[in-house]
Amino acid sequence: MIDRKYIPNYIKGFVTEEEVLARYNAALNFIDKYGHAYISNGQYYLAKFDTASNFAELRAFRDPTYPYEKGYWKEYLRATRLRIDHLDVPAISTFGMDINVVVDVSEVLYPEDTAVPATKGSVVVTLITDTGEFSFDATFVGDGFFEAVIPASALEGLAAGSYNVMAIASLEGAVPASASAQVVLY
Repeated sequence: MIDRKYIPNYIKGFVTEEEVLARYNAALNFIDKYGHAYISNGQYYLAKFDTASNFAELRAFRDPTYPYEKGYWKEYLRATRLRIDHLDVPAISTFGMDINVVVDVSEVLYPEDTAVPATKGSVVVTLITDTGEFSFDATFVGDGFFEAVIPASALEGLAAGSYNVMAIASLEGAVPASASAQVVLY
């Protein structure tokens, strides 16, 4: 490609012959230096790669013309999401009685991955049956805890058996978290 001064059709008119030849040589120099052709144009490059030991080492590409300071993306992408740590549903319940559900929720800060008991967000608890789904809003009762009641009236007409209960915790701008458990009704 170097000898023929080959320029791919899709970049003809956008680059000069000298630029293409410089790119070919840069690729060859990279391959000689690192022993592989996994060439990146991102913020990291594959400095070491060993398939025998299943090892790869990434290193940051420190281009002085890169427009963002170190830490910019970490701050820009900082976000809080909710995580359901525990969904407390009675294992067995009888018809004619409410089912009390407690959802233990944490706020998780990205990228630190630190968690504290949730003080915001919303939780919906859903009873899933063969005839449909019945959803109930949970109430915030204190740091990290939301409670919902599946009323006895929602159980009327159901057959005795095992049913799934799902909780979904939501926070504006974040991906919802979910957890499920089973309750046996008799």
